[in-house]
Amino acid sequence: GTLPVQDKVYGLQLSSKDLVRRKDAKPGTTAAEEFDREHYFERPHMYESTFFEEVAPYVNVIVNGIYWDERFPRLLTKDRIGELYEGGNRRLIAVADISCDVEGSIEFLEKSTTVENPYFEYDPLTGDVSDDITGEGVAMMGVDILPTELPKESSMHFGNALVPLLERLPEGEG
Repeated sequence: GTLPVQDKVYGLQLSSKDLVRRKDAKPGTTAAEEFDREHYFERPHMYESTFFEEVAPYVNVIVNGIYWDERFPRLLTKDRIGELYEGGNRRLIAVADISCDVEGSIEFLEKSTTVENPYFEYDPLTGDVSDDITGEGVAMMGVDILPTELPKESSMHFGNALVPLLERLPEGEG
């Protein structure tokens, strides 16, 4: 059969309260109800990621730019993306990790990439990494000098094209 035409792009911007919950959360409460930003940043070991259950199964592309260090729970681990793929959920096709934390919040960002070769492919089933992105895995981008590589003209053109779309997101249009 023919797949239906999908001509919409949905954007989602998440904050810390959308990504984690307290490990000792009361049953029946939502992560947002239990979230205290100051407590989270002071005691990140008391929190666990909810991204695997609540977001990852439904997205095709992740653009990640969160601060992360070893004290914080990972957004998405190798084991969790492997579970999705093993279960037949292969929606996630690309990750652009703007923060470029190798093996950080997106654990399967195995290496940083270059402007000349900005992508590699991570295979969640085998853990293999390849510079050839024509396989069945996730295309990964982690250019650590990306902000310095965007010429002003390109940035202005991209911004002018993107801003009208972003302005409509809170209104629920398009």
